[in-house]
Amino acid sequence: MSRIGFLRRQAETCLRLAETCSDKTTAEYLRLMGAEFFKRAVEAENDWLHASGPEDASPVRRTQ
Repeated sequence: MSRIGFLRRQAETCLRLAETCSDKTTAEYLRLMGAEFFKRAVEAENDWLHASGPEDASPVRRTQ
């Protein structure tokens, strides 16, 4: 699960850097990198959810 967080943080960082970058080529490259990190985060999250099974997919567990 920490891998998913890492990938999402990397995506956010790339997108923030792209917003402040004055060079258009570099900014576009950073946006593409951000999109790729986000895509990998979604894929990793989907893999984790499918591997966990439906009962483990909920972030909140109820105990009785």
